[in-house]
Amino acid sequence: MKTKLLLIAALTLTAASSFCQTTLFFDNFDPASFPSPDATLNKPFAASSPSSSVSSGLYTYTGYNSSASGWNLSSGNGTSGLNCIYTSASATYATNLSVQGSSAADSKAATTIAVPMSSFISGFNPILKNNSNVLTWSYNMRINRGAQLTQLATALTPASGICGGLILATDAVANAPISDAGNGYAVIFSGQDGGTTNSVALGVFTGGINNGTFSTILKVNGITIGSNAISVVVTYAPTNDTWTLKVRQDLSTSYVDPESTTANNFVVSSPASAVEASYTTATNTNMMMYFNYNGTNGMYLDNLKVKTAANLAVAQNDIKGLSVYPNPVTSGKIFINSDSGEVKKVTIYSILGVQVLSKDVTSGLLDVSTIKKGTYVMKITEAGKTSTRKIVID
Repeated sequence: MKTKLLLIAALTLTAASSFCQTTLFFDNFDPASFPSPDATLNKPFAASSPSSSVSSGLYTYTGYNSSASGWNLSSGNGTSGLNCIYTSASATYATNLSVQGSSAADSKAATTIAVPMSSFISGFNPILKNNSNVLTWSYNMRINRGAQLTQLATALTPASGICGGLILATDAVANAPISDAGNGYAVIFSGQDGGTTNSVALGVFTGGINNGTFSTILKVNGITIGSNAISVVVTYAPTNDTWTLKVRQDLSTSYVDPESTTANNFVVSSPASAVEASYTTATNTNMMMYFNYNGTNGMYLDNLKVKTAANLAVAQNDIKGLSVYPNPVTSGKIFINSDSGEVKKVTIYSILGVQVLSKDVTSGLLDVSTIKKGTYVMKITEAGKTSTRKIVID
């Protein structure tokens, strides 16, 4: 659940963490602006079209549904597309990316919702192996089902099982069935094979996602059955093709950012890591939400983020006597001074890692009046030394 005030606080915390890692992609599926007055405002896919698109405040998502009757848009728990549901009693919004299932014979399907990797910020390489630093995917998800999900051994049969997850990277196209073609890496939330609980499996797939095409790399078992959300974090190290997986049970239908600390701990897969390189040198095109259903259950995704361990402040060497003021910036102008007084290269990034300004500062004064209000990271370079500062523009 989200309120406007909580969102502002969350953005500030995200910016603070940007000094350690660079965010390549992030979407909490909020609209560009919330309705005024407050009201539910969902963005559904086109019901009659197998492939259609919706846009959040940041990205455009292409959904594909191969069932004869198309997308189910009439669920009481939201729509298939982008949800922005307002609850007046608590004055909160629930925003997420969702697919709503159906038990009708002509409505069952294996669906995907894709976002192109070309929308990641500059510096990300769609060939995973060619990235310089560790990549991290993190997200919340839940499947609205009180019984065990279909066990993984049979869960991936299109329109037959109930399971879902995130396709981390694939060369599959956005507007075609994922069961028929495409290679890549995915995380699947399903029933635990031979057990009575659910599990989360990181795996590699060849020739689409279907029974017999998905091979598990790492797995976390023992996920409690029910509709509560889970947090998932996956890492990939390009230097040695090593993957890791950890999962946190959030014990609520609300979505808690995986980077937030809660009373619940992450459970690391056993083994804790594995080497897998089948498609790390392939050119990927999309990241996708995946949901296979044969019933009225829905799947929800939130707080989707991809980061790299690359620091915005590469070669961090504090500039002697550096001062940056005022902060917060209230007049559209900020002063940047140092003991040497030399020319400074100043680059300002949004909390998503997107560059919004880059200028040489010679007089100590920088005009930031064209930048929207918000929290930013400022990178300052002078005579080979680099420093970063978090700034707030009011």
